[in-house]
Amino acid sequence: MAGDATKTCGGWILERNLGSGGFGIVEFWKNSRSGEKIAIKKCKDVASLSEKQKDRWNKEVLIMQQFDHPNLIKSVKVPGEIEKIRGQLPVLCMEYCSRGDLRKFLKESKNICGIEQLKAIKIMSDIASGVEFLHQNKITHRDLKPENIVLDEKNGKITYKLIDLGLAKELGQDSLYASLVGSKKYVAPELFLDKKYSCSVDYWSLGILFYEVLTGTRPFLSHMEPTATWMNAVQKKKYEQICAHEINGKINLYTDIADPNDLSESMRRNIVEWFRVALQWDPRKRGKLPGTNEVVLFNMWKTILLQKELHVFLTSEYRIIIFPLDEKSTLENLQQWIEEQTKVPSDQQIITDFEGRLLNKGESLISQVNIQSEAPHVIILKNGNLHFDKLPDQNLPKPIERILKNPNEVYDYHERIQYIKAVLFFINQDIRFSKWYQIALSIKIDLLEQRSASLEENLKNAIESTSRLKSEVEEILKEMENQITQGQRKAFQEVIKKIEEKPLIATTQMTKKFENLKKVNEDLRKFAEINWIRDFSDLFDKAVDIYRKENGALLKARVDSTTKIVFQFLGFRSSKLEHNVDIRKTTENISYLEEELSKLEKFLNSANVLKTVYSTEFQELLNSCKSKVEPESGLFSITNSSNNSLNPNLNNPSGNESDNLIRDSLVTRHLFNSLVRNLQEKRPEILDFDL
Repeated sequence: MAGDATKTCGGWILERNLGSGGFGIVEFWKNSRSGEKIAIKKCKDVASLSEKQKDRWNKEVLIMQQFDHPNLIKSVKVPGEIEKIRGQLPVLCMEYCSRGDLRKFLKESKNICGIEQLKAIKIMSDIASGVEFLHQNKITHRDLKPENIVLDEKNGKITYKLIDLGLAKELGQDSLYASLVGSKKYVAPELFLDKKYSCSVDYWSLGILFYEVLTGTRPFLSHMEPTATWMNAVQKKKYEQICAHEINGKINLYTDIADPNDLSESMRRNIVEWFRVALQWDPRKRGKLPGTNEVVLFNMWKTILLQKELHVFLTSEYRIIIFPLDEKSTLENLQQWIEEQTKVPSDQQIITDFEGRLLNKGESLISQVNIQSEAPHVIILKNGNLHFDKLPDQNLPKPIERILKNPNEVYDYHERIQYIKAVLFFINQDIRFSKWYQIALSIKIDLLEQRSASLEENLKNAIESTSRLKSEVEEILKEMENQITQGQRKAFQEVIKKIEEKPLIATTQMTKKFENLKKVNEDLRKFAEINWIRDFSDLFDKAVDIYRKENGALLKARVDSTTKIVFQFLGFRSSKLEHNVDIRKTTENISYLEEELSKLEKFLNSANVLKTVYSTEFQELLNSCKSKVEPESGLFSITNSSNNSLNPNLNNPSGNESDNLIRDSLVTRHLFNSLVRNLQEKRPEILDFDL
């Protein structure tokens, strides 16, 4: 050991203590040469341990070294340089998880009233997977709680892992044990009653833990310690009842998850049934459906996960809708469903994932969308203005509705806390929606920018190809000057004139118009700098401060300060979203740019059709000259009246001018039926435009 014996071991440096338990301490070590990080659990004071405690310590090390599962903390080999600190008992060397534990995550302000659904499902799935693995190997954890779940982040993906198997015991469903272990607020009730128990104690702990993940609080009288009063109240619960709260001194049992929470209706129904199975008082029935003797807890959870949901953000309606998803669901299915739900026609829908990638038809949605993502899976945009003159009415959480009816009354602890948490949930939900709306508009701007870039390239190519065609006709005319008749010469000159006056001038004028639109596009780029949710965030922080002061204050009190925040928020919501000048200007510019790009694309399509027809006319003329055939009078002559000429002034293009271009191409096609038929057989798509 080099240097300070308590700080370094060769190239390894003891950075800090990560935590400590009854008789163990966890240290964070980092290799100064390789940068490798590890966590080492060692005994605090071996001399003070009983033989039973020493046996428990050795058992944990053995279990951790024996198993390898993605949702169990991974045991790694103790570096040789650190092996010297082993002492009388072995040390447990583990992978280092940098994101802390689940308790720390639950305490974050945004999670006070529960974690949003898509994140919560991931957390619960990882924990359930780890516990099921232990049970399959006849191991019961016995101390499941947020402090024993750590977050491991690799490549931007977080995995939740079980730690601290110091209380783990080799127990199966039919094995019984009788000592009180674990954290009182999460352990099963039979542990308080000196009754023998099995691995079903973990089912109860899972139920308590998952409920807290979804709501921010434990289900049964969370402000109480598990005393005799708590036991007497909770043991009266029926199978359907999954939570209990005390209001005005009376304990009430409920059959549903407490509001507010972020669960969709279908997910809520399924998880409520799962809680009923997990939180049964009788340990012999726990984990089983009524009247059966088979443990279904883990299979029920897997069935819940099989029911996929696509979270869809409707930008124009500022809300989330849930699309029931299966392996065969396609973009066409989603478009039809959205049309039924919103009355937005399929051909007016623009559907992207949350990264802004357009979804493809004919492919399954699951293959195109990351349904494990935490943001909405897809965003629905539509053609036209995306600004809302009035925000959709949002249902206030029930605790807010209840107190706003009587805001001046004095409320007990539970009602007060539920009210504050509901306010936090409501504000945080709108902060999320506002961010999604801003992201959605940014995606629409990006799509228009891509469309603009494509149009700019197509205009450039159209001008170049049309100019080449004109030059080619002029060159051929010059070469054949002395070999053709006067009528043929005139026909060549007519082709040159039409190319110059119609598609060439048209595309040149379109380019000038496009340059003006680029300034609009540049202005839209500034949209990302707008921060209209700052006031929302400030109110959210004030509500968090109130919550932290009130949490644990069991006396009755008024809720004036929280109610003031509610009304301030409702006012901000209107002024910062409905009547925000920057948002309105941005959405109007998006709509204007979209409309003008559509006009230019239509013009360019018509100009390209004309250029193609004139090119074909030129080839026919050239062939007739080479075969010494005099063209029939008028065969290549198109009346160039003012009615059929393209108006070169495209500074403010209109639908009539577009129609003139299209009419001109139609007249040409009428005069060259055989040419157009051949052209349409070869390139039918260029003539397929909206008349």
